[in-house]
Amino acid sequence: MIKRLLAGAVGAGVLGGLGFLYYAWYPPIATIQPPAASSFSAEQIDRGRIVAAEGYCAECHTRTDNGGGPELAGDYKMETPFGAIYSSNITPDPEMGIGAWSEEALRRSLRYGVSRQGVHLIPAFPYDHFTKMTDQDISDLYAYLMTRPAVHMARRPNELPFPLSLRIFQAGWKLMFFTPGVYKPDPSMMRCGTVVPIWRKAMPIAAPVIRPAT
Repeated sequence: MIKRLLAGAVGAGVLGGLGFLYYAWYPPIATIQPPAASSFSAEQIDRGRIVAAEGYCAECHTRTDNGGGPELAGDYKMETPFGAIYSSNITPDPEMGIGAWSEEALRRSLRYGVSRQGVHLIPAFPYDHFTKMTDQDISDLYAYLMTRPAVHMARRPNELPFPLSLRIFQAGWKLMFFTPGVYKPDPSMMRCGTVVPIWRKAMPIAAPVIRPAT
């Protein structure tokens, strides 16, 4: 009887582990050639500029220590009780930044907290807010980011200790605390016939220094 119970527990553990690995796995998204700036309209780029401003993109993706750094080139340092985290380069440089990312890859990172390469992002990157963004907002943000100056600059490696450095732990955090989904207007939030603007629901409320992207 005890052997059967142990065998059942081991079997359930194995099945649970396989199920979690299936849940955590995301395939890489193919790279692209950086799109030409002329492929985006001026109106779309300007809308993307507003989205980027409301999302504190520059504040969280621009180095402020060591003399500062180029805008959006990443390496912004955030101290945590577990070690420092450094934000990523989101300029259109194809090697150090997101120049080889398709719009689909950016959308997945914002909606699900998963990089183009299929790596889970640390939740210091507030995808729990960005998941609520509309397709239009994400397209506009993509247009804006892809028309910024490309900066070939690497960030410093994160200083999280093992095993916190294993990104699969982020999948566990998502399983417990993260619910993806585009924002749906709440009729109870109507004010004089106008729904509260979407960015107030989708963008982080905390000061940008608290939630840098990684």
